[in-house]
Amino acid sequence: MYTNLGGRQKGIASAVLRELEAWMKNLKIPKCVLETGKNLPEAVALCQKFNYQIIPNYEPFQNTENSICFKKYML
Repeated sequence: MYTNLGGRQKGIASAVLRELEAWMKNLKIPKCVLETGKNLPEAVALCQKFNYQIIPNYEPFQNTENSICFKKYML
């Protein structure tokens, strides 16, 4: 997901992530994995705020130096 400059600091990304997590819980999907760039500190902070844990990069990001991957168990 991406929030343009005019939409930042308004809770939009948090609302989208909360909705994604609620949807996953409703569908009984056990875990969520996310990827973002190391050069996007706001995105990294959002993942950490929502208690996502850093994991080894998954395909297709295994050889992407700028990527950072996260996971969180939903159930």
